[in-house]
Amino acid sequence: MSATRLPPEALHRPADPAALDFATTAEIEPLARLPGQERPLEALAFGLDVDSAGFNIFVVGEDGTGRRAAALEAVRQHAAGRPVPDDLCYVNNFADPRRPRLLRVPPGVGRRLAEDMEGLAAQLAAELPRVFGSDEYRAQRTAILERLEQRRAELFESAEEAAERHDLAVVQSPQGILLAPRRDGHLLTDEQLSALPAEQREEYEEARREVQALFEEALPKLAEAMTEAQRALRELNRRTAGRAAAHLFGVLRARYGSLPQVRTFLDAAEADLLELIGKLTITAEAEPAALAQAMATEEFQRRYMVNVIVAHEADDRGAPVIVEPNPSFSRLNGRIEHRVVQGALVTDFLMIRAGALLAANGGYLVVDALEVLRRPLAWDALKRALRQGEVRLEEPGAELGLVSTVSLEPEPVPIDVKVVLIGPPILHALLSALDPDFDRIFKVKADFSPTLARSTESEREFARFVASRCHAEGLPPFDADAVGALIEYASRLAGDQTRLTARLALIADLVREAAHQAGGNGVPRAADNGEARDAPAEGDGRVAAATVTRENVEAAIRARIRRANRLEEELHRLIETGALLVATRGEAVGQVNGLSVIEVGDYAFARPVRVTASVAMGARGVVDIERESTLGGPIHSKAVLILSGYLNRRYGGDRPLALTASLAFEQVYEAVEGDSASMAELIALLSAVSGLPVRQDLAVTGSVDQHGNAQPVGGVSEKVEGFFHACRIQGLTGEQGVTVPARNAPHLVLRPEVVAAASRGEFHVYTVDHVDDAIELLFRRPAAEVHDAVAARLQDFVEAWLRLRAEAGGLVGSPLPERRAA
Repeated sequence: MSATRLPPEALHRPADPAALDFATTAEIEPLARLPGQERPLEALAFGLDVDSAGFNIFVVGEDGTGRRAAALEAVRQHAAGRPVPDDLCYVNNFADPRRPRLLRVPPGVGRRLAEDMEGLAAQLAAELPRVFGSDEYRAQRTAILERLEQRRAELFESAEEAAERHDLAVVQSPQGILLAPRRDGHLLTDEQLSALPAEQREEYEEARREVQALFEEALPKLAEAMTEAQRALRELNRRTAGRAAAHLFGVLRARYGSLPQVRTFLDAAEADLLELIGKLTITAEAEPAALAQAMATEEFQRRYMVNVIVAHEADDRGAPVIVEPNPSFSRLNGRIEHRVVQGALVTDFLMIRAGALLAANGGYLVVDALEVLRRPLAWDALKRALRQGEVRLEEPGAELGLVSTVSLEPEPVPIDVKVVLIGPPILHALLSALDPDFDRIFKVKADFSPTLARSTESEREFARFVASRCHAEGLPPFDADAVGALIEYASRLAGDQTRLTARLALIADLVREAAHQAGGNGVPRAADNGEARDAPAEGDGRVAAATVTRENVEAAIRARIRRANRLEEELHRLIETGALLVATRGEAVGQVNGLSVIEVGDYAFARPVRVTASVAMGARGVVDIERESTLGGPIHSKAVLILSGYLNRRYGGDRPLALTASLAFEQVYEAVEGDSASMAELIALLSAVSGLPVRQDLAVTGSVDQHGNAQPVGGVSEKVEGFFHACRIQGLTGEQGVTVPARNAPHLVLRPEVVAAASRGEFHVYTVDHVDDAIELLFRRPAAEVHDAVAARLQDFVEAWLRLRAEAGGLVGSPLPERRAA
């Protein structure tokens, strides 16, 4: 075969407006679902239908493919047919306050129960002081205290009579009963007592011991009497409080009689209340004022409240769908808050807060995978919850042993939640390879393709997508030719005439920009998710065009390029001034125009690169200067080694190659990677060995194997355009062009100015299947002639080596090139 010049119509694939079968997008139905993504949508439907453990979904795709919107739409549709899950509440564990109890109640019941318990606490605070201030309670309490006083008098009667006989005063003190001598009804001071005769002092001491013994004999019996009185008071308090609380708790038991968990909680709350009131003894705690003050405290009010951590309404429709944009440990798992009381951090069951996992319980949780992995502890918490089927609410620092304050250990919450992670393909691959739990937890992969097949049907669906954007955002309709321009741009983004980009967010932006060019862009985007705000209001000063045309679309594309191509224009200036050496005319030995793609954000362009080769007799083989200077990447180094393989196969079958050759990318000072310049390197090498000149008005791109076959490479459109701009700057001659591998022909989606130049015969694109096709095109002579010249020169090297070796008496080594490590 030989090189083939591509006709201008092969350099891009124009859209046929007539095949779209409409005049403007206002005539067609907006697209209801994502076009051309049946595979991931089927995977989403499967993953959502399966209720078995581990069938969570990882949505894979590039940004802008609509993966998030499609996943949310599928999840919301599926959730609409699911039941509303239970409310989740935490209540006080009266037996162990550090371990709050979990209540699961039907949707809508949680808030009502919380309001009822709050009302109960207020009613108790009002009712209990009233009953404890009643005449009946006071009479019973007084009777108990009077019986105690009577018993005390009976027990102390003999001791007090003895004290009276011996003229001793009985003094009650915090330390107990004290006996002090007296005379004439007055207590004796220490001085007066010391002034008494010794016999009289001894008499007082003897009497004191006698009376003290009588009191000590009575005290145990008094203690028993006081204990009995306290028991009677406690029972009185319990009965009194029980009568007041029974009605209030009875109302709630009747209201929640069908909920066993709530009934159990009410029983525990009533028992705790009676136990708390029953502890009031003979002190003033049972006085109505003091009791009212105690029950008005925040501590009492909080004791019987209900903390509703997840609430629904009975009239809600479907299961919850939670989208968590900030999936930290606390926001995923939940948290336990603290408050400062008298300088100390304290907490209770009312300060437990649910996270996204609990909010999505019974439904669906949608999270960005990369955001989860960025947050400390969040990924492990998510996996643990899905593995164990429950959420344990704990402090984030508890995992690391950093929590020193007293905290809670709430009862774990069983969960039934379907998690949908969204992330790029590389992240899915890394997790699958490095995390042994990943494939067991996320068994369903919904893989959104970055490109779609281009067909008449897909072009019509594409037009419906444009119609949906215009309808949703109040933009003017696009005529068929304008939609055709969008389709051609979508092929350009896909880098393939037979494909369309699936990154529809980029197309949606271009739709808005083209509408702006037409004077009708009245609706900015609400967010990066593609959703739009309401249509523009009348009288807002914006002028809407009747339709958007191809000219508007092409103007928007040019404006988009201008915003991004400052560096490309700077490169063109360097070519124009001669600072960047590029030859687009004439011939040269050992020099070929290669092409290198530069990506700056979302914009890519190419620059011409002079690939040069120099050769000499030697034994080092092909030396890659980029690799030697540590600028060459592993793929580029592999490509150079493949060139050595081609040379050995083509020219060294029965003889060694006494060759030392060097290859370089001139004026390239950054890292070089990839194999797309290996065809250009091989042509430069053959030119340097043979001494035959090659054309400088052609640039070469393409990879080559050890057999000389041309292999496709990426970025061919940018590369062709890069050399076209260099030729345009230096002057088009009608002979200039680019050679690309034949298998890259469908990937050519060139800009209109390049296609127009090709139509005028000013610029050409050639395809080659083999290096021999490129040789004939660049050397302007048959490939066999070039190969013969190369073989002859290599033979000269071998013979010169052998002569040198003979003259040196065999001291010169073998002419075999050194085998250099890859």
